[in-house]
Amino acid sequence: VAAGWDPQSWLILGEVRRVHADAGLSVSAVQMATATAVLNLTSVQTPVTGATLTVTTSRDNAIIEVHWHADFEAIGATLTTGVCLLVVDGVNATPQAIWEMPTAAAAGRVTAGQTDTQILAAAGAHTIRLDGIRAGGADNQIRINNIHTTLTVIVYE
Repeated sequence: VAAGWDPQSWLILGEVRRVHADAGLSVSAVQMATATAVLNLTSVQTPVTGATLTVTTSRDNAIIEVHWHADFEAIGATLTTGVCLLVVDGVNATPQAIWEMPTAAAAGRVTAGQTDTQILAAAGAHTIRLDGIRAGGADNQIRINNIHTTLTVIVYE
């Protein structure tokens, strides 16, 4: 066995290929983006810089499996909730990655993740991005850091 080789990883990759096999689909692309700038959260929904992908599908009803993580950090004494939304072709999707400080403290950090599956009705280019917004509380009390904020898309066609 070669150094670093893990036979179980091959089993996992095999399962990914079979996830939508019953619909006649297989993996056609895997893409990942990492945020490139910090986003202080306000009451205005704002794209996370760098956390945008464009995928092009060759058939109608392709399926995307999306995994995202938001690196939330409290930067003020707050009970403000940070929300990281998935946006597919300009439409907010659910679920959301959410974090709220349990007490009003000026320090705290968490990387919250979420997963969703979407059907892309038409073939062509599709834009998938992450947006941030605060829920309750005050502006500029929680931010999404760029260091651990990622967006991964697996396309099944």
